[in-house]
Amino acid sequence: MVEEMAATYLEVKQEIEKVRGSFKTFLLERNIQPSASVKTAVMNTVYSQQAVLKKEWVPLMNQPGDFARYIESAHANKLEAPPIFYDNIYVQELPSTREVINFAVWAKTGHEEEAHYDRNEYIAVLEGSCDMIMEGKILSYKKGEIIPIKAGIPHHAIITSQQPMFALVQRQLIS
Repeated sequence: MVEEMAATYLEVKQEIEKVRGSFKTFLLERNIQPSASVKTAVMNTVYSQQAVLKKEWVPLMNQPGDFARYIESAHANKLEAPPIFYDNIYVQELPSTREVINFAVWAKTGHEEEAHYDRNEYIAVLEGSCDMIMEGKILSYKKGEIIPIKAGIPHHAIITSQQPMFALVQRQLIS
């Protein structure tokens, strides 16, 4: 009805344009910028929606979920088995965004100490087992478990299974 009135009466159309201009001026004067945490939260919501629609996308591991979904994601990505001979670690990239980085990893003996200062890390153990050393504590993990590692925490893994450990690794941006 307003659009019909604007098309019929020039005064109504002019008033609508005046109000639009006021909103634009109001927004430009305040130059409101969302915080980084708002952007990260929005992007994680978008990511979660994509993970529901696209089985290749690994679900966010910091949220409750069905472990079978991680296995489904690994299958959907048609991961290639590592070559017969590889040194210690073999990695394949998975669908990722700037905020959420995913990859599949096979590890024979473990990895050197590392820390990620801008991301929390989660490791879904799909095969094998390991001891994870964090903050002077040794924690044991096996198939079907998720290893949560807070940003900034130095950590390293020692594989405890006979076969290489196969896992999905997810690094989530913190803000």
